[in-house]
Amino acid sequence: MNAVQLPLVAHEGKRSAIRAAPSEGVPAVAHEGARGPSLMTPLGLIAGEVFVYLDAYGTTTVRRLVQMLEVPTALLTMGAGALIREGLVHGSRQGADVLVELR
Repeated sequence: MNAVQLPLVAHEGKRSAIRAAPSEGVPAVAHEGARGPSLMTPLGLIAGEVFVYLDAYGTTTVRRLVQMLEVPTALLTMGAGALIREGLVHGSRQGADVLVELR
């Protein structure tokens, strides 16, 4: 599998390339709806990055994910929470850190 650069949301900084299957047709910015910009696209992209990272590197902390994926903490926790609710990822506390791992 080739390393690919995942699409960026307009206001986010640079992303490091991670090993992932390329996705065609994934919008890089959120679409603006009646109530303003939607978070659904950025959250989906970040959730995908979290899933791919966990698949490649295994169990890690939320703090480490924020550092490695270079995304805002708030968006990363929302993306990881979505994966937990979907049952794809398990989250647990270990001291002051939150561990996340694939189920």
